[in-house]
Parts: sequence; C-alpha cells; structure tokens
Amino acid sequence: MIVDENHAPGRKRMVRANGRVNVYWVASPAAVKAGYRPKTVPLSNDQGEVVATPEIAARCRALWAEMLEFMAGIQRPSRSAVGTIAWIIDLYQDADSPYQTIRASTRPGYDRSLAIVKDTVGHRRLDTVTAADVRRWFKKWGRAGDDGAIANPRRAYGCAQMLRIVVKFGKGLRFPGCRDLSEILTDTEFPVPKGRRQAMSAAQAAAMVAKAHELGWPNLARAVALQFGCALRQKDVIGEWLKGPRGEQWAAGLLWGEHIKADWRLEKPTSKSNFSEIAEFDLRLLPTVMAELGSVPSTSRIGPVILDERSGRPYRQREFARRFREVVRAAGDLEYGRQGGRGLRRL
Repeated sequence: MIVDENHAPGRKRMVRANGRVNVYWVASPAAVKAGYRPKTVPLSNDQGEVVATPEIAARCRALWAEMLEFMAGIQRPSRSAVGTIAWIIDLYQDADSPYQTIRASTRPGYDRSLAIVKDTVGHRRLDTVTAADVRRWFKKWGRAGDDGAIANPRRAYGCAQMLRIVVKFGKGLRFPGCRDLSEILTDTEFPVPKGRRQAMSAAQAAAMVAKAHELGWPNLARAVALQFGCALRQKDVIGEWLKGPRGEQWAAGLLWGEHIKADWRLEKPTSKSNFSEIAEFDLRLLPTVMAELGSVPSTSRIGPVILDERSGRPYRQREFARRFREVVRAAGDLEYGRQGGRGLRRL
C-alpha cells in the first residue's frame, strides 16, 4: 500500500529527470490484477509536496475506499467517470463532507434530489457545463411543458440547489471545473417555488384538537395545541429519532421540567435557530394549551411531553405525519399544508 504521512492511500510522487514532480493516485497491484480500473488517476491539483494537503488526502481516501469496495465484491453498478457531475456527487456522499452531518430526517430529501441530478445529467463533465445547460436542466427537472411553464418548480429548485451544494464542495477541494461551474450556478437565477403551507386558523386548530381526542390520540391533540399556540415547529414539539453510535436516540422534543416548567412557563431552544435562540411563553395565557397540558396527571409530568399512544415512546415523524393527515381529513379536509410543521400563528 502506497501511503504518505497525511494518510493519502495510493498517492505516489514521480520525480522526473528534469526535477518536475508528477503525482498520481495508484491502485494496489492486487486490485489491478483483479481487474480494477482505473489503475492510476492523475492528481492534477497536487503540487508534489512530500505530505499531501488535506484536500488531496481526502480524495485519495475516497478513491482507495472505492477500490476496497471492488475487492470486497461490492463494486458499484456503474462507476462514475472522474470529472463528471456523478463523480462529484459520489464524493460528496461518501467522503468526509458536510453531507455526513446532515440530520437523518433531512437526508432523504437530499438523496432524492441528488439521485435525479445524477440520473439526468450525471454523465456531463464539470468543466463543460454552461449557464445555458443549467437553465435547460432546470426546465427538465421541473417537467416543463411545450410552453415552457414548469409543472413542478419545487423538484427543479431542489435539484438546482443540490447541484450548487456538491459543486461548491468540489470547489473547496480545488477539483478541476468546480470553481467555474460554482460561479455559473451562483450567477444563474432560478425561480423560487411558492410556499406550500398555509397558516392554520384558530378554528382549524380547535377542530383538529377535538378530532384527535375523538380518535383516541390525546398526545397528538396536545402537540397540535402546542404547535399552534406557541408557533413551534413540529420537530420542536415531538422531537426526532436520530441514528447514533449506540443506536437510535430521541432528541430535540419538549421535556417536562426542562422546557415546560412547574409554573407553566415554556422555554425551548428552537431548531429554526439551530437551537441558539429560545422560545419563551407564559402558557397560562393560552387556554387551549393549558387545557391539554393540565389534563396530564402531575405524576406523569416527567420525560417527553408528547408520546405515541401506541408505543408509549416519543412519536416517529412518519407515524405522526400519517395520523396528522388522518385527523385533517376527519376534521373536514382542512385546507392546510403538509404535516403542520411550520407557518403556525399563535392565538
């Protein structure tokens, strides 16, 4: 295994007779003998120092990991050609990148848009893309009709945003073509889709709370009252389940004692501010919220405020969303956006 002091497996410096240094990533002899390709990858941005820069080292580790996958019999169905959009997407999702810090509940949205970009334009080389290409792709992603009207602007905008993100990631690693394409994407304006959520009215909130009780879901009724009364995001009320080193862990939801005090004050760090700002309310001024919270026996006011009636544990987002939609339909098909996560106005 060829490796330097900065853990760049496969990196090899070739010092020519004239003193020029060329640097390559080189697959292991065993992998080459087994049929792995490419055998070598020129590291064109490598200045030839004895120790690789962190960016070059990260690229070498990504290439080495792909080779190991091949050797383990996990070769990808269609390996992306170096320098293409699909290639930079693969590196963004697999290497040490901001992608690894994305919340588990957010990652599926990223993955959907990345898959669309990869399937439709992944074959294009980064250094050949023009602004005209990007505008044409936007229409394609949005399923534009013959008249140019975009049928699905949210899909198109999501793909454009993800292309910007992965190319900016490549720009930071100084990969060829990423700097110019990043500038093109920054200068190109895309129509922003309109918000799909409407604000819930007091009458709608009351109808949902009542219907949730009829269906035997008092915790969901309590969650709706808190979301509406305190203008909190769904995540800030029910929390979320995240994968960690010790398995799944629940986080970010309301807790008795910590967020809802004994004197009925609410103090909750909000996800909108990345938990740097605190929402504060005197719950005694919110009759609907007090009616829901007050029905909880004092001996049960410990731990998560909102629990799934079926499991006795905090709700999973998908199950909460399913029941929320059911309550909306049962309450008279209220004209309200998906899941009730945002756009709530306080009583």
